[in-house]
Amino acid sequence: MPAEELNTGSGSSFRWSAVRFREDRPAELARARVTVASWRDQNPAGTAEELIAAIGHSFHRDYGVVLRAVLFAVDRHRAGQVTGLTVQENTQ
Repeated sequence: MPAEELNTGSGSSFRWSAVRFREDRPAELARARVTVASWRDQNPAGTAEELIAAIGHSFHRDYGVVLRAVLFAVDRHRAGQVTGLTVQENTQ
C-alpha cells in the first residue's frame, strides 16, 4: 500500500504507511491471543503500555493496536468468569 501524507495542522506533514490488518494470518492472531493471555497471567495489574513494551518486539511494529484489543478481550473474558456475567450482543 503506498505511503500517504498526513498534514499535522502545524504546517508540517509526515509520510506514513497504512497497515491492513485484514491481511493478517489467523495463526498470527492466535499467537497474539496466547502470548497476551500468558503475559496477563504473569502481570495481573499490568497496563497495555507495559504489555507492548514486554511482547511488542515479537510482532509486527504496527501490531500494537491489535495487542491492546486482545488484552481488552482477555480482561473482559476473565471478568465475566469471575463475576458470572456475560456480554449479550444485540442481534436486532
